[in-house]
Amino acid sequence: LLQTGGAYQQFNAGPLVMNGGVVESMVAPNANYGNFLLRNSMTVGGTNTSVVRADFRMGDSATRTITVGETGEDIDLFFQGKVSHFESVTWGYMTKAGPGTMAFSNALNQVTVGSLTVSDGEARFINSLTPGSLANGGLINNARVRVELTTGMTQTCNTVMSGSGMLIKSGPGRLIISNAIGGTQSVV
Repeated sequence: LLQTGGAYQQFNAGPLVMNGGVVESMVAPNANYGNFLLRNSMTVGGTNTSVVRADFRMGDSATRTITVGETGEDIDLFFQGKVSHFESVTWGYMTKAGPGTMAFSNALNQVTVGSLTVSDGEARFINSLTPGSLANGGLINNARVRVELTTGMTQTCNTVMSGSGMLIKSGPGRLIISNAIGGTQSVV
């Protein structure tokens, strides 16, 4: 799905279902609403990685559930653009469900929803753990969160973290946690 014009597109008729493929935009995002608005849930399945290369927003002070199935790939859903709320309008919240892996890879502060709850499977941050950007609830990890940092990368994370899941740091880079980790999380 390629956006080539217009201010932004909305997924509001029902859940967004991806079974592989790419959602991307070739136009500048709207300052408040990005390129695509998710006004319902999202389900990922199939046998190939689903990729979002756009400014992807959720808001309405609601929680959007992203259910990620296992596709047989290392990463099942890969966000390669900004994931945020309706800036200056309303907060949006994200819950990751399903056994698959949802990954984020972009510049710092690109995941700016109010909170991210990881209920099942894995949420992976590649060279970023969104420092301080989950500012209205933090990171609630009840499954597995992995931070991958490449050589020479130092990441300071001041996001509030809680939950009963596992926080894993992998790769040769350096991760500095500047906030207390609450709940019963184990750190590896």
